[in-house]
Amino acid sequence: MAIERHQRWGIVASIVAIAFCLVAVQRAYRGTEMSEAVTRVYFSDDDGKTYFADGVEKGLNFPHEGKQACRAYVYRCDSGKAFVAYLGRHAPNRAPTPSTPDPRYLGKDNAAPGEIEIKRPGDEKWVSLGSPQGQEIVRSLCSSGIPEAVLP
Repeated sequence: MAIERHQRWGIVASIVAIAFCLVAVQRAYRGTEMSEAVTRVYFSDDDGKTYFADGVEKGLNFPHEGKQACRAYVYRCDSGKAFVAYLGRHAPNRAPTPSTPDPRYLGKDNAAPGEIEIKRPGDEKWVSLGSPQGQEIVRSLCSSGIPEAVLP
């Protein structure tokens, strides 16, 4: 039979096809994963007017050149100019973030011990990230298009 006579060619063709598929999948997903861990993030010590990169190990807020620096979440809308969308800090006089959120504070304006508070640049009031106001800040980054996070 013809199949038995060309069995070797069938095996070779199958191996080549599988190899081709593996290379195609690898190329399709190249660049979608971060090749290195994020080690630097943005901070601002002037309420989001400007921002600078520093080590992620600094946490959310720390003293910087005589001022309090807070984590600056920088985004770009529709591939336009990068901007500080909101600032983040640990709730004042609190310990670092607990591993399990305290359910008593979910959906509330006040932050649980160690919880993250955020605000838009220029706003006076910090709100809990988990509060309805905090979620509105995070969801309303761009009036149109999809927000793109900007990393150093």
